[in-house]
Amino acid sequence: MPSDLIGFKVRKLHNLLGKQWIQLSNQYDLRLSPVQAGILVFIDEHTGLTQKSLAGLLGVDASTLSQALQPLLDRSLIQKKSDPFDRRKLQMVLSNEGQQLVEVIKKVFAERQKHLPGNLNLNELQTLHALLDKMIK
Repeated sequence: MPSDLIGFKVRKLHNLLGKQWIQLSNQYDLRLSPVQAGILVFIDEHTGLTQKSLAGLLGVDASTLSQALQPLLDRSLIQKKSDPFDRRKLQMVLSNEGQQLVEVIKKVFAERQKHLPGNLNLNELQTLHALLDKMIK
């Protein structure tokens, strides 16, 4: 019965992708969770966001994001800088080390895309993307 449920299958895929991430993360010595890696790439692509804005875009609450950000701050991969237009706000930016790591992460993400479970062809991947986008919006 559970194997007929979409949530069950999505969770199983999530677990497979998590195992794949651990292997690639170890191979490249990233020492990052997939969530942390994604946050670094997101900050790279949207530099200067406040923590509140970042949480909103990621669809998580501020306390959850804060827990994911702390190890990145501890490793000096990201920094909080004062917003030049509103000193009360802090913007999230990558450090130089964070920027270098993002380049490696992007390569790992590209490698990961080539080896997704199921050996999907390009048309199947496009369909999967479209279906996932439709479900999460």
